[in-house]
Amino acid sequence: MSRNSEAPVGISTAEALVVAAMTLAGGALRFYHLGVKSLWYDEAVIYHVVQGSFRAILTQNALENSAPPLYALLLGLVTGPDASEAVLRGLSALAGTAAIPLCYLLAREFLPARSAWLVPLLVAVAPVQIIYSQQLREYSLTTASAAFLLLAYARFVRAPDRRNAAWIASAAVLGLLTQYGMGLLLTALNLVCILAFLGSGQPIASYRRWFLTQLPAAAVAVVLYLTVVRYQAAVVGEAGLGYLKPYYWDGTTPGFLELLMSQEHDIVAYALPGLLPLILWAIGLLACVFVARSRLAAAFFLVPVAVTVLAAIVGVYPYGAIRQDIFLTPMVYVGVVLGVDWLLAVLPRRLPAAVSYGVAAVLAVALALPALPADINLLSQPLGFQPMRSVVGTLGERLRPNETIYVYFNAIPAFRYYWRQHEEPWIPGALHRSFMDEHKAAGQMAIVQDELRDLSRRGQPYWVVLSHLATTDENWLLESLERYATVNLVEGASGSSLLRVTPVPDRF
Repeated sequence: MSRNSEAPVGISTAEALVVAAMTLAGGALRFYHLGVKSLWYDEAVIYHVVQGSFRAILTQNALENSAPPLYALLLGLVTGPDASEAVLRGLSALAGTAAIPLCYLLAREFLPARSAWLVPLLVAVAPVQIIYSQQLREYSLTTASAAFLLLAYARFVRAPDRRNAAWIASAAVLGLLTQYGMGLLLTALNLVCILAFLGSGQPIASYRRWFLTQLPAAAVAVVLYLTVVRYQAAVVGEAGLGYLKPYYWDGTTPGFLELLMSQEHDIVAYALPGLLPLILWAIGLLACVFVARSRLAAAFFLVPVAVTVLAAIVGVYPYGAIRQDIFLTPMVYVGVVLGVDWLLAVLPRRLPAAVSYGVAAVLAVALALPALPADINLLSQPLGFQPMRSVVGTLGERLRPNETIYVYFNAIPAFRYYWRQHEEPWIPGALHRSFMDEHKAAGQMAIVQDELRDLSRRGQPYWVVLSHLATTDENWLLESLERYATVNLVEGASGSSLLRVTPVPDRF
C-alpha cells in the first residue's frame, strides 16, 4: 500500500497535469472575491505593522503582532500604503495556492499515484485552507511551510545526503520565521528522524549531517527570542490567554480528556469537515501502525500532535481545532488518503485498474462534497464578518461639519485603514481588549464608559464606531450610553457598527 521506505519515483506527465489542474482550481477559489470583504481587526493590525522601513516592520511586528516577522516583511516588500484589500491578501492567496502542489509532493512520499492525487484535491477545497488564503495573516504560508518541512524530513529520513540536509535547513528556517507552532513541528520531526536513524542503523555521518542541519534553525530561534518572542510573551502575559484559554490544559482530569477528545480540539474535523474524512483517517492511521513500511507516515502525524498537546499541558502553546495549529493539517490530508489507499489495496487484484480509479473517484466526490457548502458560504459573503468598509462609507456620507467621531479601541486599526483618505479628525478610544482576562476587561470598559459619558456632557450628537468586541462588552457599553443618551444603530448589526448618539440633558 505505502511506499515511504522505498526510493521516490518520478512524477509522470499525467500526474503533473492533474496536480496543475487542481492547483489552478484551488487558486481560483483562493483569489475569488479576494478584495470583497472588509479588513477585520487582525488584518488591519498587520496592514499598519508593515507601513515603514525594514527595521520599523521588525519593531512593530514584535509589539503589535503574535507571529514571527517573515510574513510581515514579505508583505512590506510587495505592498504599499495605498494597497487595496485584494493586493494585501494576495500574498496569502499565493501561499495557499502553493500549498496544493507541496502537499501532493508530500503525499507521494507515502502514497502511490493511484490515490496521492486526492491529497491536493482535499487541500484545494478544504474550507480552512480557503479561509486563511483570503486573510491578511500568516496561516496559509504556515500550511505551505509545514508541507515543505514534512517533505524535507521524509526525504532526509530515507536518504540523509547533503542535498536533503540542505532542504531541511532551509525548510526549518522558513518555518520558524513563519509561525511559532512550526517550532513544535520541527521538534517532533527531529524526534522521528533520530528514532528512524536508530532503528535503521544509520552511520555516524548521518547523525553529524542531521546535527549540522539544526544549526541555522537554532540560530534563528535565538535571534527570534531576543528580538521578538520575549516582547510578545510579555504582552500575552499582561492580557492573559483570552480566547485561547480553552486550548490549554486547566490542570484537571476532565480538562485533560477534553483537550484530547472534544470536538473543539478535533484537528481532523478542523482540516476537513464531515464524518467520512474522520473514518478514513482512522483507517489510514491503523493501517500505518500495523504495516511496518507505513509507520513513518503515522509518526509524522502522531508525534507532532503529541508534542503540541504536551506544549498545551505545560502552558507553552495552544492545541486544538484552531488556526494556531494549522501546521498539523497537511498530514491530516495525507492520513485521510492513506485510508482511501488501504481500501483500494484490499480490492480483489483481478478487478481492472479502472475499478480502483472509479472507487477513488467516488470517494473523492464524497470527501469533497461536505466542504462545498462552507466554501460557497465563505466566498459569497459580500462584506465579511466585521464590515468596517461599509461603516466608514455610511459615516462619510452622513457626517456633518464639526461633529465628533469616537472610535472604540479595537475598531481603530480597521477604521484607520478605511478613513485614511478623509481629513476629518476622530477620537481614539481608551485601551480595552474584549477577549482578555474578564476582570481586566471590565476595568478597562469602565474607562471607556467614562470617555463616552464625558462626550455626552457636551450636549452635542456624536458618532461611535464599534468593532471586534465581545457581545457582553457591547451590551455593557450600550447600557451605559442609554442612561444619558438616545442611541440609534445606523449601520451594521454585528461585527462592526456605527452608532448615532444624541445626549439627553435631563438624564445627567
